[in-house]
Amino acid sequence: MRTGYTFLFFLWGAVMLALAVVQLIKGKVSEAVPLGVMALIGFLLAFGTWSLIGRQQRVWEEEKRQMAAVKPPVKVIPPPAGPIEMRRTSASIGDTWMWAIGFFCSAVGLALFPDVLWTRWLAYPVAAVFLVLAAGVTYIAVGQRNQRCVADANGVDAWGLEQVAWKDVASVTLVEERAGARSRRVGVLNRYLLLQSQAGEELLKLEEMAPPEEYRRFLDAIPAWTGRPVQQKTVLR
Repeated sequence: MRTGYTFLFFLWGAVMLALAVVQLIKGKVSEAVPLGVMALIGFLLAFGTWSLIGRQQRVWEEEKRQMAAVKPPVKVIPPPAGPIEMRRTSASIGDTWMWAIGFFCSAVGLALFPDVLWTRWLAYPVAAVFLVLAAGVTYIAVGQRNQRCVADANGVDAWGLEQVAWKDVASVTLVEERAGARSRRVGVLNRYLLLQSQAGEELLKLEEMAPPEEYRRFLDAIPAWTGRPVQQKTVLR
């Protein structure tokens, strides 16, 4: 992610700089100046992206390290008296923001260089679609930051969208998806909590949540709330 966005901004700056040089050679200083400014903006965005995403990635990696240490309880632990409130992980929200930035940059790029799609009649509508998508995904990202998953002795309310009562839950499984032998990726790809009914139907699927200490309290409380242990399962992708 970090390398991809940095490369795109750097490439944009390099192309703008090359066009500015061409205009200078032709003696068209008035046309070279705005191209030079755009080249400078591209290089600054490349540097800023490399720096900011790098710092954010370190935060995500530390959070993932803490989440990986969260394991199901080996014995029943008395549940907390009050509800447990959790939020989405920083990495999950960050991925949504990256999509928003990608759509926005695509819209700006097509607006500045419509010839990429051969004609402005095609480039401008596509740029407008990308801009609408950027606004929509930004709205989703802001909403995700404010959403909460709340669990208590009665059940779990996931983000205000789905509610499951513990009396309806027959099994709770912590699923860990790992890269298979044929996968290009390595290690753990994803972890989620799967709540199923007596008939084996999926009632709720919860990705890892933050902060890690609250997520640990949540897993520790589930056996006392449901009367069933939290099982573990590994799936190869």
